[in-house]
Amino acid sequence: SDAGAIAAGGDATRNAGNNINSDTVDSEGNVLFTAVNNIDAGFINSQGDISLIAGYDITSAGANAAGKILLSSTNGTTAADGGVITLNGVLTSQSSSKQAVVVGTEGIFNNQAGSNAISTPNGNWQVYSYSPVTDTFQELKSGNLAQWGHTYTAGLMSFTTDTDDTIGLGHYIFQVQPTITVKANDSTKLYGITSSGSGVSTSVDAMVDGSSLLDYDVFTDSENITSVSSD
Repeated sequence: SDAGAIAAGGDATRNAGNNINSDTVDSEGNVLFTAVNNIDAGFINSQGDISLIAGYDITSAGANAAGKILLSSTNGTTAADGGVITLNGVLTSQSSSKQAVVVGTEGIFNNQAGSNAISTPNGNWQVYSYSPVTDTFQELKSGNLAQWGHTYTAGLMSFTTDTDDTIGLGHYIFQVQPTITVKANDSTKLYGITSSGSGVSTSVDAMVDGSSLLDYDVFTDSENITSVSSD
């Protein structure tokens, strides 16, 4: 269903059996949009909570909420069949919750709003997706290491450490579990000759440091083995 600008003195609620395409929304209460397929929402301003819940894709022009913000794609289990959540504008929540802003999909997170795309000046945020390999971050840094092997549909994660509680920081939570491969390299040592060479090589797939958005490796590329014995 399509709609122009919406101004509501209380809650603003829309339900669609197919798609929702909306212009700007200004609500003195909560905003709740639910669609079986996709949601394409203009900028939303709310004195309460904002919830956009779709079966597949969600596109947001940005939002400002006194309460929490939820963008939730509920269908699919991989980047191939899950929903794409696209941010074309900044999501700002004034909530003091650890889940002030939650962007959740089993598919792809597509940030087109830049390095300040999510703002939680009094709380924290969480972004769930399938894998960093298929996501677009645009330098939106979480300030925390990414979490792995947790699906969005299994439920929201709770974090308790001091670092996790730092106001304004967030978390990237990915469904994939990175694999570390360690391989022993061929090496030959002759009697009486010092042997040195690459002992093992390592590789890590689909791994990113969510705090800096750099590829993250727990090892160096190779470890050397050196022998000074003549035996």
